[in-house]
Amino acid sequence: MEENIRIYYNEQCIFLTKNARKTVIEEGLTNAWVVRNRKDENRKGLFLAFFQSSFECLLWEGEPQKCLEYIEKYFERIEAGGGLVWNEHKELLMIERLGKWDLPKGKLDTGEQMPDCALREVAEETGVKELSIEKKLMDTYHIYQYNDKWILKFTAWYEMKAPKQTLVPQTEEGITQTVWANSSQIADYRNNTYRNVDYILGKYQT
Repeated sequence: MEENIRIYYNEQCIFLTKNARKTVIEEGLTNAWVVRNRKDENRKGLFLAFFQSSFECLLWEGEPQKCLEYIEKYFERIEAGGGLVWNEHKELLMIERLGKWDLPKGKLDTGEQMPDCALREVAEETGVKELSIEKKLMDTYHIYQYNDKWILKFTAWYEMKAPKQTLVPQTEEGITQTVWANSSQIADYRNNTYRNVDYILGKYQT
């Protein structure tokens, strides 16, 4: 089965899935709204109704990539790159931004390649040096509202490595701490992070 695509909005999640029933079972979902793919529906209106509802999840059944293409017609797309950076002690580079624990990432510049964007943004936000990419991990999507615009943000994530070193938070971007977190600290930080970040950490934490 084609892999599901997840789109997060705060603590809610839209699943684009070929098989809604299977996704409900595999994900253990209990508070979900299921819709089928219909090209004539106003998807943005549906999503706004979902965001204002008490449902935790919306499952849109159809071909995930085609569903995503429909969604992109209704939202302004922004692209970004980020990294899970591990040091030689298997500690993960994490940041605290606006009171929540997060992973470093940032927007793609015009003409920039995505791996270069990810390296640049991680370095700018944390001050880390001797940084290199090991491999591509995954893509994530989330929706947010900014100045009366609805944004669909695509982020490409890479596994990176760097030697343990002193870090410098980019305070002008609202980052108050940059830390090397061991496995027990990561577990604690997952209690105060965003749902999409928690999903990434659960998938790739070593």
